[in-house]
Amino acid sequence: MSSKKNLAAIILAAGLGTRMKSPLSKVLHKVANKTILE
Repeated sequence: MSSKKNLAAIILAAGLGTRMKSPLSKVLHKVANKTILE
């Protein structure tokens, strides 16, 4: 029998994302198919 554990994380992201070479700000990038801020 396997047990699943919940995991929570806080991703601190601010700024324009220029080092990511993206026109989006970092908070609008998707992580696990969700934007960081919703």
